Amino acid sequence: MADQSKMYRWDGSFDFKRREDWDYKHSFNFMAGWLGQDETKEAQRRKKKMGTVDEQAPPLPKDDSLVETIEKTAKHVHKSNDPTVFEHLVQEKNKGRSGWDFLREGGEGRDYYLFCLHCCEREVDPRPMALHARKVKEDRELKQANAKANVFTGYQGGSFGFGPVWPTKSCDRDVFAHVCINGTNRSEMKVTLAG
Repeated sequence: MADQSKMYRWDGSFDFKRREDWDYKHSFNFMAGWLGQDETKEAQRRKKKMGTVDEQAPPLPKDDSLVETIEKTAKHVHKSNDPTVFEHLVQEKNKGRSGWDFLREGGEGRDYYLFCLHCCEREVDPRPMALHARKVKEDRELKQANAKANVFTGYQGGSFGFGPVWPTKSCDRDVFAHVCINGTNRSEMKVTLAG
């Protein structure tokens, strides 16, 4: 607050201008709901989704140098002022070079590149999720290959019992399984069909 002794003129009258200079405050807070409401809501929505991802993580490419290139490119594209123009510039500069196919539609590593862009926006590390997706994919492929070769794999423990497996009512043949444990932490069942 202003010093009251300095608010008076030499003739003893009150100087309103000096008081106004010291104490007057003005703001447009009453219009806060109108100005920039859409931008504020968008910023709040973006902030709420930080640390989460909406997209399914694609499998991590097996080539480590390709993974590094994809992640660095995604970070630089995300940090640029105009991401589409910068991405097009990088694509034109590296056209025809091996390891840069992820920039064009349908190229090797394109899914992981798009996922990295999404993760950069949400400030999430994409590598652990993509590594997990790669392990799931490899496990699924192994199970499908074993199913074609009539070998079933399952994890040890839980309610998984060791011994013969009896056929269900829907089977038209008798199916017997012999369980043998290999060196890993999985059990392997070899199915023989009795004819």
